[in-house]
Amino acid sequence: MKPQTAAVLRLLRQQGNLGITPAFARERVGTDRLAARIAELRADGHDIETTYVTSPSRNGPARYARYILREAAPVQLTLTGTQRVAEQSLSTSALVRLPADRQRAV
Repeated sequence: MKPQTAAVLRLLRQQGNLGITPAFARERVGTDRLAARIAELRADGHDIETTYVTSPSRNGPARYARYILREAAPVQLTLTGTQRVAEQSLSTSALVRLPADRQRAV
């Protein structure tokens, strides 16, 4: 992945549901071709939603894209004290059952 594309991905993750716009990406990452970086991320399998925003300007309404990364939140698993003890005893008993010539340090 290109460094600028990786920077855009980090920015998308940081912004969450707020998303990023071309002006925001230009300011933060320095990319003038945000749509190209988004296309590269989509080609890599990232789910990125595009919404179009219209805002007033001195030359009439201006329309620009806002990109939002739709990524499942990472799941963090934790073990309780009982599960840790059970895991330790299972791994220890498995080592004891192996013949001496097949045991190795992990």
